[in-house]
Amino acid sequence: ATDTTHTAVTAATTNSFSIVAGAASKLFVSTQPPTSSITAGTAFGLGAAVEDQFGNVVTTGTGSNDNIKVTLSSGSFASGSTTTVTASSGLASFSNLLVNAAGSYTITVSDTTHTAVTSVTTNSFSIVAAGVSKFVFTSSPTGNQTVSSSATVGPFVVQAQDAFGNPVTNAGAAATVGLSTTSG
Repeated sequence: ATDTTHTAVTAATTNSFSIVAGAASKLFVSTQPPTSSITAGTAFGLGAAVEDQFGNVVTTGTGSNDNIKVTLSSGSFASGSTTTVTASSGLASFSNLLVNAAGSYTITVSDTTHTAVTSVTTNSFSIVAAGVSKFVFTSSPTGNQTVSSSATVGPFVVQAQDAFGNPVTNAGAAATVGLSTTSG
């Protein structure tokens, strides 16, 4: 405290005091999914914080040890993903989230311990196909053909796919088609 009228009056300082976070009120995404495309089957991370109504991280008491869950906007996380963790000092860290299906997604982060805590949704991110793993007939030859030197089979389509069944565009891989028998 200071006297602004009389400058000769000595200032005084209080004892120190602390302001602590209030009750858990909302979640905040502290580490968003990568903004660049993520390859299918590649682990990525996410961070979240339990906050009070003023944006302070709840490091002790209610909210500091809550179970925090992540949910994919469509479909589900791949096997091996840890989708629920316990917040430690108000912070929850997910390090091995896996998505195998190519597409655009968001993640909803929610508190399963205190349902009154407001959930939050991440920024949008993209999963892209991994490298070519297999060729798949997406339409098969139909009908019977008369055997002759000019018999044709088709039309049909062969698609390059990654190990998860995602189409791989511009794969640069050549597909060679052959008959399963060699009888003439």
